[in-house]
Amino acid sequence: MKFLWLTVVFSSLFSCAIFGQKSDKKVVEKCGILPHCVSSIDDRESFKIKPLKHGHQNKNHAKQEIIDYLKKQPRVEIEGHSENYIHATYSSKLIGFVDDVEFFINDDIVHVRSISRIGISDLGVNRKRVEQIRKDIFN
Repeated sequence: MKFLWLTVVFSSLFSCAIFGQKSDKKVVEKCGILPHCVSSIDDRESFKIKPLKHGHQNKNHAKQEIIDYLKKQPRVEIEGHSENYIHATYSSKLIGFVDDVEFFINDDIVHVRSISRIGISDLGVNRKRVEQIRKDIFN
């Protein structure tokens, strides 16, 4: 209980600048300065993650595969998508913290960014999420 209380207080105190922040751009961006993010276009060691390789002839097939996967996941909402872009949100089971996950499908790769909306650290959740997506869809 003490850990939960500290987590809530700590997140509240240090998240004002990023609370509720959403990307209305239809591209995957680099991470900011807080270590609660991974991005396949970021070149800083602590933030970078390899892009996903879909290997399909048609990027629309890869996009649909991602959408179908997201629809089957618990506590995931697809916020929007366009020709090459998907924006989804994941909500944590216990407290309902929201993470934004973005995909940009380009030729044979999918750039991805997963970022927590609040807090400083994500305890590795975003990296684990992207690696799970890689394992479940693109292996």
